[in-house]
Amino acid sequence: KRTKGEARQPVPKEVWFYAILGFFVYLFITVYQSNVPMLVEIRSMGGPAESSYASMSYTFAGMVAGCLTGRIIGKIGRRIFPAAVLLAMAGMTLGFFSGQLWMLCLAGMFGGAAFSTFTPAGNFYAAQRGKDRNRSVCIAVFTSFSNFGQAVSPLVIGVLMRPFSIEQRFLGAAAAFVVLFAAAAWGTCRKP
Repeated sequence: KRTKGEARQPVPKEVWFYAILGFFVYLFITVYQSNVPMLVEIRSMGGPAESSYASMSYTFAGMVAGCLTGRIIGKIGRRIFPAAVLLAMAGMTLGFFSGQLWMLCLAGMFGGAAFSTFTPAGNFYAAQRGKDRNRSVCIAVFTSFSNFGQAVSPLVIGVLMRPFSIEQRFLGAAAAFVVLFAAAAWGTCRKP
């Protein structure tokens, strides 16, 4: 309970930056999981089993990357955000050009690593930038905005990329990650 005269602590601008960046990263990274089964079929790479391998590669790489994120933050700090976006861009680009299942699985590994690096890094920095009384609110802001991007991804991508084929959606997401990389690099170069 607040005492009389105690000011409410606002959410820092940096947390809002990570949250909005997270919204867009999640929005476009979900293109992989939402479209990979159709891409496997379109490119005659196989059926349900092969689609599951491509999806599983995303999840497996994500688990490994998530476990290593703490060490990565210790070495590169806030530059982890542009690094994660760069991984996502590489994954989407590789997904567009993949002609074989192993390439599509590799694309999934890049995407899963990007997602599972960005998520704990965002939670860590949201907590770090918060104060004692608003730390949980900062984490909630980051998590809510990011997850909302993932939730609305199929709808938003469906509208934004309606003229694009399933294959071209991967390239469209890669192009979006170029812009997000510039934003992430700009945001992390600024003084915290």
